[in-house]
Amino acid sequence: MGHRTLVAYQRDDGLFNVHFSHKGAHDLELCNDITETTPLGGEADGSEFANAFINGLENHHDGAVAGELTRPQEPTTVESEPKKTAVTMPEACEYLHTYNRGVESMYVVNREFDVRGFQCLHVGIGPDDYRGAILLSPRWHDGEPIDVRRDQGQFNGVANTVTSLVSDGVLTIDDAIDRLITQTLDRIQNSRDQQVLAHSPGVPEQYYAEYLPAFLKPIGMRRVNGETTVSAFDDYDPWELPENFPNPELAKQSGDNAQFDISTF
Repeated sequence: MGHRTLVAYQRDDGLFNVHFSHKGAHDLELCNDITETTPLGGEADGSEFANAFINGLENHHDGAVAGELTRPQEPTTVESEPKKTAVTMPEACEYLHTYNRGVESMYVVNREFDVRGFQCLHVGIGPDDYRGAILLSPRWHDGEPIDVRRDQGQFNGVANTVTSLVSDGVLTIDDAIDRLITQTLDRIQNSRDQQVLAHSPGVPEQYYAEYLPAFLKPIGMRRVNGETTVSAFDDYDPWELPENFPNPELAKQSGDNAQFDISTF
């Protein structure tokens, strides 16, 4: 059984090359398998292959490695030939639509070969109303992702409930989609361990300001009017946030359990 995923490798110009893997999504295992010496999750160590691959990212080539150099690291978990080259992070995430619901996760590999893994929670009501994926990072413990399947199960439970409500005529499809997204963001927004990638094609920008803590990892909390709210966020890479995302440094706690006064954005 395949576990299809996409891997976006950051180039030194800040853009990304997007590669495909038929089996790299399982439990986000590539977070540990992709390294600077095994850039495509293979077993070779310090090979010419790795040097050639990284050189392609540094010199704005397409990142592909072919011919004799593929042999030391075959078979690789991630395909050496990129599907897309020189794309922005929003473009890389939008490429998920090519596979509809067929991709289970997405990884982002930055210039230091730090790997971030996100599972795809696919937003849609029925087979004909697909809106894209919510890209959710897992919890981590001792270097391993945990609760990946539980997160998927909770999301599926909400999806099944709102789908039934649409079938019964209680909700419109748009209302059901909104409920599916907001219940996911509600659950994540005060988590110190998880976040939703703001570029997620299944999350329209209208949700950014209201659920800002869901897209950034809180590292500080405080009590306001008896409620626990976020007071500080972890550092984030520039590629994580869209250009139209509210500036986290200007966010003001309103005291309504991590809701923000957006008048200063």
